[in-house]
Amino acid sequence: MATTAELLTGSVHEERLTSIFILVRKFAKADEEERGRIFSLVLAHTGHIDNWDLVDSSAPYIVGPWLVDVTELRRRSFSPPGSCRGSCCGTRSRSSTRSDVRSTCPAWCR
Repeated sequence: MATTAELLTGSVHEERLTSIFILVRKFAKADEEERGRIFSLVLAHTGHIDNWDLVDSSAPYIVGPWLVDVTELRRRSFSPPGSCRGSCCGTRSRSSTRSDVRSTCPAWCR
């Protein structure tokens, strides 16, 4: 990622655009931790994202999805455990027990 950051801070527009393309591709394939690092890198270098094509190439593919994911995670984290009653994963029926939810719902729901 250091090389990508170097490109992002370059003086040549095409280097910065290439860096954005690389970051968008990495973001799409990354886990949550890596996505956070990519988002932070982009945010830390907004001064170099100084042209509309750079903004248009990064905002809907990195910044927007990250903010949507974080907002959803926050919404879920403020719900009491088990409050989804299985709706988060769509697998709990009326006859399901709490132990069923523990095995099927994601960690934030347990």
